[in-house]
Amino acid sequence: MSHRIFSTTILLLSTSVFHAQPLLAQEVPGITRVPATGVAQYAYYDLDTQTAIVSATPFPGQSVPGVTYSGGTLCFDNSFDPTLADALIYPAQDELYDWGIKDCPGSGFVHQITIGYASMAAAGLNGSLTMRIYENGRGFNIPGQQVLELNLTGLPSHGPLPLDTCCLWPVYITIDLGSQAFVLPEGPLGWSYENTDGLTAPLLVPISLENGTQNYFDVYRPGPAMAGNYFGTFTLLPGGASNDPLENSFYIQIEENDVVADTTIISGAGNPNNMLSLGPPIIGTDWGARFNLVAFPDVTQTSVFVSRQRLMGVITPFGELLADPGQLAAPVSMSMGDTHNFPVPLDGALLGKTFYAQGSFLSTSQGLRLTNGFELQVGSF
Repeated sequence: MSHRIFSTTILLLSTSVFHAQPLLAQEVPGITRVPATGVAQYAYYDLDTQTAIVSATPFPGQSVPGVTYSGGTLCFDNSFDPTLADALIYPAQDELYDWGIKDCPGSGFVHQITIGYASMAAAGLNGSLTMRIYENGRGFNIPGQQVLELNLTGLPSHGPLPLDTCCLWPVYITIDLGSQAFVLPEGPLGWSYENTDGLTAPLLVPISLENGTQNYFDVYRPGPAMAGNYFGTFTLLPGGASNDPLENSFYIQIEENDVVADTTIISGAGNPNNMLSLGPPIIGTDWGARFNLVAFPDVTQTSVFVSRQRLMGVITPFGELLADPGQLAAPVSMSMGDTHNFPVPLDGALLGKTFYAQGSFLSTSQGLRLTNGFELQVGSF
């Protein structure tokens, strides 16, 4: 039995032993299962600009004119066969909370999320909902710690459901988190939907042993999820388009951007090589540089600079200049000691980009000298 399946099985067993039988969702006023097997819509949502692009065909991970969608690793895939979709309508301000286990070793840097919903808001771009993610979420009034809140407006919407039509339109929307990208560790995970307009509902999916999801969900009234707002844990009876007795989980796909950070040494003509050592630059961390001062104990000052551009064959009285000081990517770091730190922003736009670093030192015996350089690739781990 794999580690993932074993840990998931233990969680399911412990839940059934230590928690009371959940109530039927029909006992919560306003919760209604609605078939969502109409014409599927697909969208890409730029969170930084809060704008949506709508398509009749899937396009996350693909390129269309004017827009390039970055690839990544699909880390947590709680999706389903879209031909049997159901949505769960519930009162505005209620938060429906689902949970599982994230187990996809990598960087943990989440840059895109895909959710599924259906909306009875006026036809157009009028749907709205709030989606949250919780670290260490275990359900049964143990929501964990909130690490992301997405207040989504201007979502594609189908309009009120006429009596003579079969169903709502399911919408699958990929959200580019942009500046709100974050790191999500492995382990228990919670995610929730709050339909702020009372008309926009998450799509239901069957529970999955692989994802550690279970046959019930929590309701917090109102959201966000916290102990004082816990309304109860519920389960749905079979019904809707799928008539699946295990359809008690909510659609979500979590995508990580896994780029390995790297450093490559660059030697310079006349430069003391191995004088400077650097760690790999990882977003969201302090990137460090250290001087080896054993051979030059009389050093009085050190400095490190990071450039967007490399120089070739530029010889100076102090050694070969390897990184271009005219293209600085960060302020020059000056120190009386041997250690330098540069904060690397938690910004997915930096992933895979190349920079160049070089140091210099001033000593009583050597004067000003340039060190070896480095080519740097920014990564997520």
